[in-house]
Amino acid sequence: GSTSTTLFAPTSGEPKGAALIVLHDFYGVDEHTLRAAKRLAALGYGVLVPNLFGDKTPAADADEIARLDFAATLSDAQIVSHIVKCVDFLAQEPSTPVGIIGWGWGGTYALLAAAHDARLKVAGDIGGTISYPVSTPNRPGSPLNFVADLQGALFAAFPGNDPNFPVIEVERLRARLIEHDKQGEVKIYPDAQGRFWRDEELPQTHALWRRLHSFLGDYIFQSEEETPFLSPQGIPDSGY
Repeated sequence: GSTSTTLFAPTSGEPKGAALIVLHDFYGVDEHTLRAAKRLAALGYGVLVPNLFGDKTPAADADEIARLDFAATLSDAQIVSHIVKCVDFLAQEPSTPVGIIGWGWGGTYALLAAAHDARLKVAGDIGGTISYPVSTPNRPGSPLNFVADLQGALFAAFPGNDPNFPVIEVERLRARLIEHDKQGEVKIYPDAQGRFWRDEELPQTHALWRRLHSFLGDYIFQSEEETPFLSPQGIPDSGY
């Protein structure tokens, strides 16, 4: 159809028997998205990368404001519906656990999709918007408001030096996880600039990937009967 997808088979010697959906940032399915997908495939996961923009991809030279304006023309319901179709495809084999990881703009939809579809055992929200400044017909409810609907575990990671993610906002997300007894953790990477994960040489990016690998291993195969995990202090790891 108009929204193409790319599928990567596991490339490690020991396939994990689990599948991940990788969501692109507002750059579209770019080199960073494909590198991340290949890296996860090398860990043994089957990986599906949907093009959430379809035929209406923003111009390659568009600046950040233009990309955000373009993304605002898409509805949350439309995007989540497309992701659910990807889950349908991957969940045809009932024994295959499915997770989702979104980068930047896509991180928002990793959280929203996991709140909508209980088949997603784990969601990685890497720098997705936490709350919308205003409600619109396309964006009627902030991601923060959907934390209560999560069934799987949430890994959320944010740059520590980006005005789009003030500490108070990140702490609201962490508090909401605790309030609703949800599995997961929220990490802030100190001194990291916005979209730091696009630079694979940064120490914060190395740390992010190490934690993401570990989190997937901890949670994607977890049975539904297990109780939510919180640290001994009663709060998920903040990552400071």
